[in-house]
Amino acid sequence: ASSQAQRLLTTLVKDKIQSIVFTQARVLAELIYRSTKESLEHEDVFHKSRSKKSVSLAEMISSYRGGYLPEKRREIEQKLFSGKLRGVISTNALELGIDIGGLDACLLVGFPGTIASTWQRAGRAGRSHEDSMVIYIASNSPLDQFFVYNPAYFFSQKFERAVIDPDNPYILSIHLSCASYELPLVEKDR
Repeated sequence: ASSQAQRLLTTLVKDKIQSIVFTQARVLAELIYRSTKESLEHEDVFHKSRSKKSVSLAEMISSYRGGYLPEKRREIEQKLFSGKLRGVISTNALELGIDIGGLDACLLVGFPGTIASTWQRAGRAGRSHEDSMVIYIASNSPLDQFFVYNPAYFFSQKFERAVIDPDNPYILSIHLSCASYELPLVEKDR
């Protein structure tokens, strides 16, 4: 699955298709990132940037995962928003909370564990009202293989129920911080 993801991402980046790859583990995100970067470097592929400088396509991809400092994550997010990055390989760190819906393609490497998470990740591509694609790359796990041979089952499933206590101060404080970052709070929000 990781080799397929690397080959597909290399092609997408070369074809100027801004893409995200979702993996289940940090180590897999880094592995796909390094192998894609090496592939692009090996082909010595360059792109003329807006400033008319040649930029290696290998410099136009990045990994993104928990464990990076917040400054590093914001830098990657900005490059993604501005189009300076054509590809990002992520764990679930980019699944929620960051509006990156203008991507053209999403590669899902393995089933993330829930129907809701699968759709959340897939929804990162195509929000710009342009054509987009989502590719599910099954691993050899039994559940992945089941979905490959029984796609109707997957598509007929409803989202799992999310159960949280909105009065839990730990949950509330984190969500309030995220919400206020997106849209500053005003007095009437009290």
